[in-house]
Amino acid sequence: MIEIQTFNISASAIGMFETCERKWAHSFLYKTPKDEVSQKPLKIGIAMHSLIENFYEKEQFDNKQWLFDNWIQFYNKELDSTQRTQSDIDSGYEALEKLYDILKKRNWLQKPWNGSKGIEYYFKFPFLGHKKYQVNITGKIDLLMKIDDDICVIDWKTGKSVKWQVDSLDDSVQLILYSIALKKMFNVEREKLFLVYFYTNKVKEFEVENSHFQLVKEKINHLLDVYDSKKFAKNVGWNCNQCEYRSACQGKTGAIFL
Repeated sequence: MIEIQTFNISASAIGMFETCERKWAHSFLYKTPKDEVSQKPLKIGIAMHSLIENFYEKEQFDNKQWLFDNWIQFYNKELDSTQRTQSDIDSGYEALEKLYDILKKRNWLQKPWNGSKGIEYYFKFPFLGHKKYQVNITGKIDLLMKIDDDICVIDWKTGKSVKWQVDSLDDSVQLILYSIALKKMFNVEREKLFLVYFYTNKVKEFEVENSHFQLVKEKINHLLDVYDSKKFAKNVGWNCNQCEYRSACQGKTGAIFL
């Protein structure tokens, strides 16, 4: 089992823990072999993120066609021939049209803030708020922009379902961690946070309050307390059928499962 003192915790790890503690234990602590489940949505998301990252690195801000011309290349790189469909490609074209319109309206067609650190910026800082364990908090910010006097944190979302979109920062550990990272790494006092669901043509804007920092601290401390107990509860529900640890979810790893 991995010792938590040297472990990195990300927003996605916290999200997985809240979905099912047992799944988190299988994934991050016991490194349980995964079942074969479809990774296609994830791969499409990776392809889109890589495409947009390259768009900004190459500064193709006045060239919307560049996005369309390179979409298939990034799509084919992530998905093998048995997974590719014309409907995916066409849906990607439609989403990119919406994305470019959003970038233009928001004045985001310009160089990122802070140079190369403004694109896919990886951060890592220690969390010292637990009585027993010290861990590192990690993450990656898709894009940083400075518009007038505002530092803008922009995160691309490739989900096609409105049902799972975030409406409150209480449901987004990810954005709160971004805010903490900016304060620790760049001494940014206040920022604007954006989730861009360009497949559904939605942009959601948030600002962090002190209560949100306390909320994240409580979530991390709860995760560490459960780790300390070595008792990981199983959350039976819709997530089980799509879980990549479904076949191993019988307590055979040595963990004490409730």
